[in-house]
Amino acid sequence: MVNVIRENHTNGARNRVSTNHVYINETLHLEQIISDLRVMGYVAFHHPHIVGEPLELEKLKKQLLSFFQEHHVLWLELDPLTQYVVVNNMGKATVLKLMGRKINPLRDQRANAALAGQPLHELDREIERLNRLVHLLRYTRFS
Repeated sequence: MVNVIRENHTNGARNRVSTNHVYINETLHLEQIISDLRVMGYVAFHHPHIVGEPLELEKLKKQLLSFFQEHHVLWLELDPLTQYVVVNNMGKATVLKLMGRKINPLRDQRANAALAGQPLHELDREIERLNRLVHLLRYTRFS
């Protein structure tokens, strides 16, 4: 969940809105993302506009990396619609749990496919890719 701040143009007040959907070109505010990274240690992006706006995404990555120069910043792409930015051990622990929740259903699907005699190549590749990301994150040291 990413907290974003939107301007209410009728009275000029700022309203905090919690949302799971981040539209990079409309509501993404760098200050709020930085605040969330400091407090929670990670930020999750879940939206198809992430893939559709590669220039905005690269600009955001450069801004975050320049702001967190003294920290180790890890940007993980779990799948095309889900990306995580992790900056400390607290965020690392949370993202490891979230990744486990992504891997477990794939393992169930693999077991069901094996019982049904279906090919397992795609599921095996995806599970292996996610396991490599888990390994990368688990052994990343944050200062």
